[in-house]
Amino acid sequence: MKFAPVHAASIRFDDDGTPQAPAYGDVYHARAGALEQARAVFLAGNGLPERWRGRERFVIVETGFGLGHNFLAAWQAWREDPQRPRRLFFVSVEKHPARLSDLRRAHQRLAGTAFEPLAQALHRQWPEPSPDLHRLGFDDERVVLLLAHADVGVALREWRLAADACFLDGFSPERNEAMWAPAVLKALGHRCTEGATAATWCAASAVRHALSSAGFEVHKRPGFSGKREMTVAVRRGARRPIAATVGTPWAAPASPLAPAPDEPVLIIGAGVAGAACARALSAAGRRCIVLDREGDPAMGASGNPAGLVHGVVHPEDGAHARLSRAAAAWAQRHYGALIEQALIQGRLEGLLRREDRLSVRAMQAQLEALGLPPSVAQAVEDEQGQAWWRYPGGGWIDPRSWVRWVLAQPGIEFRRDATVTRLERRGSRWQLRDARDQLLAEGSTVVLCAAAQVLGLLPTVPDWPLGQTRGQITRWPVRAGPVPQPTEPVSGSGYAMTGPNGDLLCGATTHHHDPDPSLRDDDHRHNLRRASQLLRHTLLGEDGALPQGLDGRVGWRFHADDRLPLVGPVPGEPGLFLCTGLGSRGLTWAPLMGEVLAHWVTGDPAPLPATLLDAIDPYRFERRQARRQAAQKPKVRTP
Repeated sequence: MKFAPVHAASIRFDDDGTPQAPAYGDVYHARAGALEQARAVFLAGNGLPERWRGRERFVIVETGFGLGHNFLAAWQAWREDPQRPRRLFFVSVEKHPARLSDLRRAHQRLAGTAFEPLAQALHRQWPEPSPDLHRLGFDDERVVLLLAHADVGVALREWRLAADACFLDGFSPERNEAMWAPAVLKALGHRCTEGATAATWCAASAVRHALSSAGFEVHKRPGFSGKREMTVAVRRGARRPIAATVGTPWAAPASPLAPAPDEPVLIIGAGVAGAACARALSAAGRRCIVLDREGDPAMGASGNPAGLVHGVVHPEDGAHARLSRAAAAWAQRHYGALIEQALIQGRLEGLLRREDRLSVRAMQAQLEALGLPPSVAQAVEDEQGQAWWRYPGGGWIDPRSWVRWVLAQPGIEFRRDATVTRLERRGSRWQLRDARDQLLAEGSTVVLCAAAQVLGLLPTVPDWPLGQTRGQITRWPVRAGPVPQPTEPVSGSGYAMTGPNGDLLCGATTHHHDPDPSLRDDDHRHNLRRASQLLRHTLLGEDGALPQGLDGRVGWRFHADDRLPLVGPVPGEPGLFLCTGLGSRGLTWAPLMGEVLAHWVTGDPAPLPATLLDAIDPYRFERRQARRQAAQKPKVRTP
């Protein structure tokens, strides 16, 4: 299931500044004040901040984000509480997201208060309306906002989480009946922990009855700002596992979590996948040890001097396109902040991808049909009439600088020259051994991120449709002579970009089942021919002569045939996880895939909808095979 296109809210502000929704004939919050309502109804109604004290993690689910005042109130209460949980997750949904200009106007009253810097931080990351689950991180990733631009019923079915508190907000049931439907509240109950609370300003008997049917013990309390009553509730009874869209039932660990164990997570592979997992797990409070067979990190396919970061537009908007879009959005926020602080090398100021089939008008129609805003992708045409997709937040980063930055963070230990050749299960623990059978490390949680090497480490080699592709890039150094320097990376059939130090980088070739590690002149010619077409600049001499001073690099991309990564638990092997198969989109996918892996290890709310989690689950191939076999079985007719 995927989210349908959404449209921005139409908001009208009264003379006193109160925001109204003409489409629903209702106000966004009580005239007595949005923050006052948030504190009196949603925080106090859920027993906060008292209930979250001493917790490792606390998860709040909200059924209508509106203008974000409830989120800001919860965030500020978390900041002010010395006994706050280490991490706060706020998961919300909004079918009609506010435009940034309206959000800023609604927050004008916060000027000069402790809420002003919080509102400004939210504005800086505010996404334009698009049918996605947006992940925003604040206060060094200790506060995470997961905001679905979707219908509430669809979003709830796609969330994988275990909620500790629920903010039931939205326009009144008389004006927005779907928000308070029994099916919605039932789905919410299935995503709550035992003892989870809920609160709402609404006291309608139908809402109270629906909450009771969803497993909540319901009570009335005095209302806020002239309302006679409000509703609070407590979830009773064990929660039922949430069935994935496809596959096996899923349930997060019971909340609250115990403090993170001192034992570190063992990560094999120090490329972008391993670094991404270490960064996400470290943010989640888990120590990590990253082991790699090389003497330095990012020596495999992650060792290119630069790599592209961008999303994908496809008319069907399938799993690959939606995953790429979500990953690109998070990568751009994450990398962009580091580039701005000069902590890593890169430039995310736009990327062009050539379109040879569609006109600009057809491209624009596709964007409108998919509900994708200009911040995600644009249809543009150059002076020669060539159509291009432009990704405004795309660009490039130096993967080596990012991996080194990650491995230098507190709580992450890098062990070089550690060649793991075998995993051995001893009770509930995994032992990592080298070729001489020496013990390199031991722990209960292991993450395999070493590209194709993971196949030799799995206890049972799976029959999955996987492959490895040789790719050679070409670098034309500035010192070798005048070189084109595109202001934005250009791609299509291959790519060309101005990389670190002003060098021209282009590539990469694609050769299957090719183990040759040497640089080949024919591959350089292939890369330069394609770059010449993209740049409209001849890069080869007569008869295909190569310029003097070229160099390059060879690497191997590990991928599944469906072009989706493999991220999640290894079936039947407790404590063993995979994060690999990132293929040619490693830099775009890695930061979000690390968050997905952290979700599986820790039970934090999933940063992707369930449909996309299932699409990248390593077990997907067995599920597909089982469905094919079931379809081939002859049906037995009863007399």
